[in-house]
Amino acid sequence: MTFTRPLTATAVLLALAAPASALTANATTDLNLRAGPGAQYPVEGVIQTADAVDVQGCIAGSEWCKVMYDGKEGWAHSAYLTASYQAKPVVVYENFQQLEVAPLDYVTDDKNPARTFQPVGDLIIGQPTNMPIVVDDNVTLQYVTANPVQPVYLNGEVVVGAGIPAAVEVYPVPDTTYQYLNVNDQLVVIEPQTRQIIRVVR
Repeated sequence: MTFTRPLTATAVLLALAAPASALTANATTDLNLRAGPGAQYPVEGVIQTADAVDVQGCIAGSEWCKVMYDGKEGWAHSAYLTASYQAKPVVVYENFQQLEVAPLDYVTDDKNPARTFQPVGDLIIGQPTNMPIVVDDNVTLQYVTANPVQPVYLNGEVVVGAGIPAAVEVYPVPDTTYQYLNVNDQLVVIEPQTRQIIRVVR
């Protein structure tokens, strides 16, 4: 006969109180960690490419997820997060249901107010696969930082690989083949043929 030891009341309470494990995901590019779910919220850090985050939940009908990274809580764009599903990496925002991501609501936090945000379009979701390298790095960055332009506000996230809509005016970097722009208050360098971001100036 097999005897089992009964759980104490304390053990039962601890078992009930134990939170479900968060979903682990990895950044596919250097990714902003924001104070709230949207490009209108300030950047509070950067999740480095391939680094892991704990996904605490995502807003239904949105691409924004609440994450924990390096001991800091914030929000990240889930188009640039992948998680394992059936032993294969999948994009988080395309697989909320399959990954059993917890649905979240967001209540505006007065401590992290959003700036006025009137987007004129959407950043085109893209990945930094086979992206060209900024060969004239010093020349390009010096010019871009010394010649600021007015910001353009676009829905989405400012990352390497994202595309700039055709209707948005971009600016040439003299003596190079590159263009630049201020997107959501972040300067970016653009490859003109694809209009993809190849560098985020931080």
